[in-house]
Amino acid sequence: MRKIPAAAGDYDTAGRPVSSPTRTRSAAAEWLRQNPHRLALARLGLQSEACGSRPGVEQLPGRGSLPQAHPVRHYPAQNHGMENPFSPPEPMESTNPSAELLARLDQILAVLQRLAASLPTVAAAEPEPRQGENASAEAVVRSSPLALPAAPVTLIPDTLGRLLDSRGIRVRCVPPPSAADPLLDRLSFFLASRYQHLKPVLDRVKRTMQNGGSWFVNLAGRPQEVIASCCQFCYQLHAIAFLSEYRYHRSPRCVIEARSSTVPEAQNFFSGQWLERAIRVELARVAAEQGCELSMVANAQVVLPNHNDFELDLLACLGSSVLWIEAKTGDYQNYVRKYSQVARLLNLGPGRSILVLADVAPDVCTHLSALFGMTVLPPDALASHVRSLSCAGQASCAI
Repeated sequence: MRKIPAAAGDYDTAGRPVSSPTRTRSAAAEWLRQNPHRLALARLGLQSEACGSRPGVEQLPGRGSLPQAHPVRHYPAQNHGMENPFSPPEPMESTNPSAELLARLDQILAVLQRLAASLPTVAAAEPEPRQGENASAEAVVRSSPLALPAAPVTLIPDTLGRLLDSRGIRVRCVPPPSAADPLLDRLSFFLASRYQHLKPVLDRVKRTMQNGGSWFVNLAGRPQEVIASCCQFCYQLHAIAFLSEYRYHRSPRCVIEARSSTVPEAQNFFSGQWLERAIRVELARVAAEQGCELSMVANAQVVLPNHNDFELDLLACLGSSVLWIEAKTGDYQNYVRKYSQVARLLNLGPGRSILVLADVAPDVCTHLSALFGMTVLPPDALASHVRSLSCAGQASCAI
């Protein structure tokens, strides 16, 4: 915006002058108050072809049904001796305004017709969803290019779909897959398998990821295995921009200096997504070891029979066993009772309703399991518990 010196005053702001139009008792301020526009507003009128003049209201046919016309007042901008930077251009003379208006409308109609013709092409270019019994939990959700459907279509394995239907649970949507899933899954499993080594790094990242703050970890005197794990983890985070800065000072200092990233993908990952991904990888490893078929639904948004919304972190069918697994990396106290209620609704049994807590002692997990009718485990105990559930020998829940 061009400055109007006659209406502006200079003010000291952070050591530099800043101009602001605050002089209200001046000709320039009066001109600004009239709100001049760079382009004049469009005005439509009627012109008689017979005499070449503007007809009055009394000359229009059917004027008796028209409301009383009010004169149109024009307020030309006054420049008060100043150049008006927003002066409208001179109006163009037209010999036939009606024909010009019709031509403009024809152009708009042609543009709309071309836009409508292009919509089927856009819809045809969308990828088809994957079909089949073992469709991934992260199936592609298709929607209209113009409006969201009332009930989003999701694909889930038939076994798990029948289970949810029998419990009166309606699936609203399942997140689509991402090309970054394999990379993030490997990084998550690395973090989960070395959690005690990497916990100092993870704690500092979580404390600073909201504002992108810097931090350091002193590893002097720690075992070489711990130093190697922390350096490798930070290097991988920096490579995918989950750390905006990273540097390791070698012995004798043995200090990691880094700065957290504020990108949403990094915040979701460190806020607990890593544990959910690590659990999925762990289940896939167990299924491969035992030769069991595995199908999963991850992060499904569902509606419970009481019409409350809920998110299922993981619902998996491992062989003939159906497992429901929730994961928490932070405070769990406000969630465990709700998890217990959902466990009773699913009716899978305490052994197959599992809550994985990242920072809880084993004896606390034992007490929580007895109190809330679920199996509460630390991350490193999940694999052994799942292996104890025979893929073919034990009877699964009624579906």
